[in-house]
Amino acid sequence: MIDWLINEGVGEPVAEFIWDALSPYYGDGDNLPHPNDDLIEDAGIDPEDLEDIVAKFFQEGGLSEPTASNPEHIPQDMSICDFGHYLMSCAKRYSTA
Repeated sequence: MIDWLINEGVGEPVAEFIWDALSPYYGDGDNLPHPNDDLIEDAGIDPEDLEDIVAKFFQEGGLSEPTASNPEHIPQDMSICDFGHYLMSCAKRYSTA
């Protein structure tokens, strides 16, 4: 899945973050995440967990935090690939460099 995300324009660090963040939702075994899987329907991630994953991405990436006056709205209808592109856009918008 990491290579597929990279081929779709998701940066390698973001693709690896997604793999690490989503793997627990798929458990051990043969049921591997597919980039076209829907985060809620296929991976079974509830909106609160998705918020936690995004917060962890901000924290681990050293990104500036959204503020009350400029909140981050997380789309709820995303595939894993869409999520990768969303996180890439967050990295660009909230980069402290």
